[in-house]
Amino acid sequence: MKLIVLAYLLSTFFSSVHAKTYTVGLVDWPPFAYVDNQSIRGISVEIVQEVSKRTGITIKIVEFPWARLMVLLEGGKVDGIAFVAKNKERERYILYPEEPYYTLTTVFYVRKGDRDQVQTYNDLYRLGVGVVRGSEYFDPFNNDPKITKTEVVKEIQLLQMLDKGRVGVIVGTHPQVEAQIAQHGFTEKFEQAVYHPGNDAQIYFGLSRKSALASYESRITEAIRAMKKDGLIQKISKKYLK
Repeated sequence: MKLIVLAYLLSTFFSSVHAKTYTVGLVDWPPFAYVDNQSIRGISVEIVQEVSKRTGITIKIVEFPWARLMVLLEGGKVDGIAFVAKNKERERYILYPEEPYYTLTTVFYVRKGDRDQVQTYNDLYRLGVGVVRGSEYFDPFNNDPKITKTEVVKEIQLLQMLDKGRVGVIVGTHPQVEAQIAQHGFTEKFEQAVYHPGNDAQIYFGLSRKSALASYESRITEAIRAMKKDGLIQKISKKYLK
């Protein structure tokens, strides 16, 4: 666990909630979460901060490696996760609020000039794909054993492998992957493939089923709905997706 902790100790009228500080984990995933001058910043960080403010739930945010974070959530050693997509395995130990706070779409990227190489899903069988380990993209891709997948820990590694020609295709989520492509100077080198799955991937503030934080699911859902309705989530996003 990296020793980078962002704690929000907020006053509250809900004394029963205020009595405990809940740990919410995340991983480095710009622009939703990243370290900047020893502080954790990003879209999801600000959203969790606002949920804390609106609900009176005291939260501290801690960065973990992805695999360790899943183990801690399953055991109730961490109370929540700032961003997570649904899958059946995770639903065993993560409670998802009724309201997601962000919608992503899956995209495939190739080197400039190669976009026609991936025109249909079947082209992925021939080419193989670079993926981030543990990520959920879309079905049937997630569990398709016929597609050769090269796994890495972080998305920046995918970009570097595509740039060096070690893989011909990578998969990511819009608009997150575009932000990383721009940040690392690959905009003129990469382009989206012709094929688009056309799926929506919902992102949630997940709660460990073994944590007392799960009992506040309805309050968290109400806060997220209000933030979407008043335009705050869109406003936060625009700060990081320029």
